[in-house]
Amino acid sequence: LSTLHALQSNLHKTKEILTAAATWDSTIDSIAPLLAEENLTEAVNALSQLEQGEKALRGMPDRAERLASIQDIREQVQSLLQPKLKHALQNMNSRLAPLQQCVALYTKLDKTDSLKAEYVKQRPGTVTRAWFSFGPTTASSSTTVMEATGSAGDAFVTWLPTWYESVLNLLNEERRQATTVFGQTEAPEIVVKVLREVFRPIISSFRGRLESVFPSNASLKAGTSSVVVKGSFASIATLYDSTLQFLSLAYEVVAGAFLDVVESGAGRSGD
Repeated sequence: LSTLHALQSNLHKTKEILTAAATWDSTIDSIAPLLAEENLTEAVNALSQLEQGEKALRGMPDRAERLASIQDIREQVQSLLQPKLKHALQNMNSRLAPLQQCVALYTKLDKTDSLKAEYVKQRPGTVTRAWFSFGPTTASSSTTVMEATGSAGDAFVTWLPTWYESVLNLLNEERRQATTVFGQTEAPEIVVKVLREVFRPIISSFRGRLESVFPSNASLKAGTSSVVVKGSFASIATLYDSTLQFLSLAYEVVAGAFLDVVESGAGRSGD
């Protein structure tokens, strides 16, 4: 029985090698027309067939040539996929189907990390632009530094909770959208990365804005006179409190995304 089992295994392996060798040239020849027509779904399927065939032919002569051919086709496919991904990301607020197709193709190419990076970078655009576009009305030349600073402080205290709310809305939307686009097991990771990306470009701006509204320097010079500027302790406490509330609610969204995976019983790689 053991001899028959070994024979069966050897025959199965021989069949894989012969099939790969017999179909290699025809598969290679079929890819160029598919790329010319931008039929990327079939091109990626053919590329997958080539990669499986290369594994079966490992140890056979001319492996370097086979690997070079696969790499060349991979680069052609990815160059054609890039504009399609860009277009899908730009229009994902109205249509998700093109993005889902890109995810399926990038998954077959084992390049989902680069797709996720592009996706995450694109998602916080609206809230990031809202942060940098905020600015209280410029004070007139007759307004003292203290009055201008106080006005800016009041405006920021009022505005920041509304901006936090828009970030929370984005995270809740992302929890649903990431599940649709990437699948339930991948959604928590995407939500966390989007949350990080929201704050990545504004960290220095956040500190600078607080410093400009409530200077740590006790006095500022206005013309020839020195005007004492004191940030309102109540305003600072209000900003701190709204930030803590935001972090608590953001944590609930992220934890909820992980809980969805646990409750579904789906397996998840990584932590």
